[in-house]
Amino acid sequence: MIAAGSLQIARRSGQPVFLMGLAATPAWQLRNTWDQVMFAAPFGKGAVVWEGPLYVPADADDDAIQGLIADWSARLSAATRRAEAMVGRPH
Repeated sequence: MIAAGSLQIARRSGQPVFLMGLAATPAWQLRNTWDQVMFAAPFGKGAVVWEGPLYVPADADDDAIQGLIADWSARLSAATRRAEAMVGRPH
């Protein structure tokens, strides 16, 4: 889930957001962390799938931000699944 604060910063600054899905194999992944950090093993395969630039409208209210969080979180998950497919890593 994308944090609301990051969208608030993007809204106030007018800067774009880029979503990045990452995958590597072989790799070790810590599933009990908030970001499920991944450590790629040497000489493996890796992939990065990114989407953007995405912008938060300057006049976005809290409801609009919540809608973007849901949409962008789903897009981020989809980007990660695409990266995993590229390296043959099951999700």
